Amino acid sequence: MPTSPGYIPGPLVIPDTFELRLGWTQPNGKKTSNVLHFTATGSVFPSPATPQAIYDLIVGDAAWTAYAATLSIDCNFDTVEIKDLRTANQPFISSSVGVNPGTDASHALPEGLALVVSLGTALSGRAHRGRVYLSGFTVDSADTVGHAASGTVGAAQAFVQLISDTINGVDPFWLMGVAHRGHASYVSPFSGLTIPAEAAGTDPVTDITVKDNVFDSQRRRK
Repeated sequence: MPTSPGYIPGPLVIPDTFELRLGWTQPNGKKTSNVLHFTATGSVFPSPATPQAIYDLIVGDAAWTAYAATLSIDCNFDTVEIKDLRTANQPFISSSVGVNPGTDASHALPEGLALVVSLGTALSGRAHRGRVYLSGFTVDSADTVGHAASGTVGAAQAFVQLISDTINGVDPFWLMGVAHRGHASYVSPFSGLTIPAEAAGTDPVTDITVKDNVFDSQRRRK
């Protein structure tokens, strides 16, 4: 979630929005996560049982089976956590049962190598698009020149699509989105133009794609 010179400090509050966190253990034992968001404008909101229900639906789907085949047997999908962002300082509610490792026994790639799945919305601009950095892959997931193999690309894109479909399947009012903080009016240091204030919000995701097969480098500090 990018920030700007008009950044408003304080707890993150976004109307009708929940944070969805996927927790992983990488082959070297490091804990990592993917942070996503979804809107929930209907009358039904996540309950304490919702994270486990989402987790179970994900790992029970064929898209997870295909994606797991690209991941090291030492990479484990641990948890689904949900946080209510409608009001400040709410706790995470978490799934309680999660032991689903990858199924590829070949050597793991460094956890800093990530395949990026891009999230598009109906709006343009940095605040209205997102990225999901996926890691835990093996040498079998790459081709002979070090790019992600075509099967890896397809499985990664389908996995993120599965997350979106699962959220919407739990409740038709829930939609994966790209969230952004509100910001105050400020003068752009690049163009010199005044950027008007914008309220916090979440834009529904309209496009999920892997734009290229080049692994990105994502710093994961110890």
